Amino acid sequence: MARPSKSAAVIAAEGRSHRTAAEMEHRERAERGVLSNRPMEPRDRTLMCETALAEFRRIEGLYDAIGRNDAMYEGAVNMYCATYAELLRLEERRDRATDEAERFGRDKAELLAGGMYEAEHAALKIKLEELALKLDKAVMQKRAALFGFEKEGGMTLASAMRIIPKQPEPETNPLMEVLTILNCV
Repeated sequence: MARPSKSAAVIAAEGRSHRTAAEMEHRERAERGVLSNRPMEPRDRTLMCETALAEFRRIEGLYDAIGRNDAMYEGAVNMYCATYAELLRLEERRDRATDEAERFGRDKAELLAGGMYEAEHAALKIKLEELALKLDKAVMQKRAALFGFEKEGGMTLASAMRIIPKQPEPETNPLMEVLTILNCV
């Protein structure tokens, strides 16, 4: 996958570019034109869920800190927060199903003494374990979706590093290099 082009701010921070001043000005105007200059707001679905709203407020604060709190990111951030809340609910259900399957296995003697048949116990235990596995698969899918949001929204270290300008190479004087090599300096 090709690396996205650098923003005007990154190019300016690097201090060197093949672009003309007119090209840089056009690029800066185009970048400003994409933003709405309005802060993000939580959508109804996010407002209805405490967990999603708390995550939204956390991300909003982080975006404020880096100067990226713009309504253009609102849809993706709200979707991320709703997906995050769904992930937490799925993890709770998976953990309960796993605990129940383990408890069901531990209490086998007691359940059989209470009148449950061995085959019935085995079938129910298998169903509980299958439920836990299905929930675990759903958890993994939600995590993958969240990671996709994080990569696109600059919320991972790697995506954040792509926008950091490289350090400009120090300018060297060829004469000083030769003199250094010849031990004249």
